[in-house]
Formats: sequence, C-alpha cells, structure tokens
Amino acid sequence: MKIKLTASLLALSLLSNLSIAQLRVPAFNARYSLFAKGISVGQGTIILVEPKNNQYSITTTAVPAGLASIFVSEDFSESSTGTIKENRILPKSYMQSRKNSKLHTYSKVDFNWSKKIATFENKNKHGLIHNGNVKLLQDVVDPASLQLLVMSDLSKNIKRTSYSFVDNGIIKTYNITHGGFEIIQIGKRKINAYVITQASTGSVRKIKMWLDVDDHYLPVKIIQFKNDKEVLKMQLIDVKR
Repeated sequence: MKIKLTASLLALSLLSNLSIAQLRVPAFNARYSLFAKGISVGQGTIILVEPKNNQYSITTTAVPAGLASIFVSEDFSESSTGTIKENRILPKSYMQSRKNSKLHTYSKVDFNWSKKIATFENKNKHGLIHNGNVKLLQDVVDPASLQLLVMSDLSKNIKRTSYSFVDNGIIKTYNITHGGFEIIQIGKRKINAYVITQASTGSVRKIKMWLDVDDHYLPVKIIQFKNDKEVLKMQLIDVKR
C-alpha cells in the first residue's frame, strides 16, 4: 500500500498591517497528525511566516514516521512565495518535492504576471522530465497558495464555487461544495468548523476540509477520499501564533 500526499497545507508570510487587513489571515505554525486508512503514520506542518513588504511565504510538509514509513513511503514538501496586491494573492514561485525509496520528483513554477505566463519544470533524479509555459488567468494560483486563498476568502465571507491552480504544467480547477457549519471535537477542544469539499470534475478523488471559524478558517481536519473511501487524514495537534 502506498499513499500519495496530494493535499496541500500551508505556510505564509505577512508582516505589514496592510497585508493582514487584505488577507485577514495572520501568521501561524500548525502541526498535524497523519493517518492512512485510520492508522497513525507521521506528522505534517502548515506554516505561514510573518511577511515583509506585502510578500508572503507558505510551506507545507508531510513526513511518515516509525514503522508506518514502510507503508507510507513518501516525504512531501511544498512552498510558495508571492505578493499581496489589491486584495489579490499573486504567486511568484512554487516548489514541490516528493521523495521515497525509489523515486525523487521535483516541480517548480515561476509566475510572470506582467506577461501573464507561468513557466514550469518537472524533474526526477535523472534530470528534466517536462517543461513549458501556461497562460495565466486572473486568480490562478499554485497548490500551496490555494489553501491561503480559501482561508482569506472565507474570512471575508466570500464563498466561491471553484478555484483554479497550476499543477504539473496544466491549469486545474477544483469545484467547491460548501457544507455549512459543524461542531467537531479535536483533542479536548470543541471547534465550530465550516466544511467544504473540493474535487475536480470526473475525478475519483476528493478532499473534505473542516476549517476553524473562530481561528481565521485554519484547517483543523482534512480527509482525502478515493472512490468515497478515506485514504489519508490530517488532524490538528496544535498551532502557534
């Protein structure tokens, strides 16, 4: 059994009061437990760093631990930097790394908003696999910045029905289903969560997220499903501000 970590969690950088006002998402460092088909397999992090000059930086990691690494053999990390401008999140550079005992893949996307082009390259340990350009449309982001955009939108009571992002050299779209509010138990806390589900049209995979209404819509639980069966779960351990 091999579980792929496809959900993106985050780390962001905001320093000025203007940036925080535009995003309504303050910096944080969140730790998560990872579960594969109900079995504890490791930890993940989502980190949003304090910004400078309206620049942000967001990082996500997921690392299997102990005997679980036999079954979940993939380390995953992603990071994004960009600019906050006129209430928009404009990614500048995105990087993703996946590593297991047999393969190490690396992806990079550079965004040029003046030319409205994103340049991408995908590599493995043997060299370049795929590269090229895609045309940028307004509000297209990268997988890491996507989570930040969702949090920022919901904090402003903006409920979009879809989001688009650059992934593996193409622009993909997640359709969003808004599930409303739900009280859930995380550790000793009862959390007032807002529930959304994201999925691409025709995909057998979907991601369901519980976001803390009282903490800037921070993800507290994320479950990835395949054919309506749970394959991966991330649940909040703690968060530092």
